[in-house]
Formats: sequence, C-alpha cells, structure tokens
Amino acid sequence: MAGLLAGAPTPSRAAGRDLPPVGHVFVLLLENESYGTTFGEGSAAPYLGRTLPSQGALLRQYYAIGHSSLDNYIALVSGQAPNRQTQLDCGIFSGCQLTQP
Repeated sequence: MAGLLAGAPTPSRAAGRDLPPVGHVFVLLLENESYGTTFGEGSAAPYLGRTLPSQGALLRQYYAIGHSSLDNYIALVSGQAPNRQTQLDCGIFSGCQLTQP
C-alpha cells in the first residue's frame, strides 16, 4: 500500500503471472452508428475498426443503458442509473438532484 501512496507503480497479477502496470487507458465513445458500420469489414475507418482493436481491448458486448446520450455518459463515469431528467437529456435546465444509495 505504501507503494501506491508514494506513486510507485505496482505490477498486477493475473492467471499466476506478473503483468506490467497499466500505463494509459483510452475510452472511445462512438455514437449514432452501428457496430458493423464502425468495426465491420467495410468500415470507412480501418484504423479505428481494425488496427486499434488489435492493439488493445474491444468490448463487444458493452451496451448503453439508455437511449439518449447524457444518461449513458453519467453511467459510464459514475455508475449512476438515469433519473427522469437525465434519461431525457435534461431538456429543461434545473438543479441537480443526486440519488443517495
């Protein structure tokens, strides 16, 4: 624990082997196109659709929790389920009402 507090990287353990520490995490959020359009054989973005997934991890069964954008962004960074306002992309500005666990 002292190593973590001091900022020293610590190796991860998986399947009985040492792995290097994670250096960077990139999350690409793509909207308004199907999986096949973005990652399929005929993708207009071959670097995004084939090169990047071959160098990292592609979550093939990761789905949105709502239909609009805002509720999905909030869930991604906080784990918070949508409320009435965020599920509708907050069409009318009002004060934020947090849900307590």
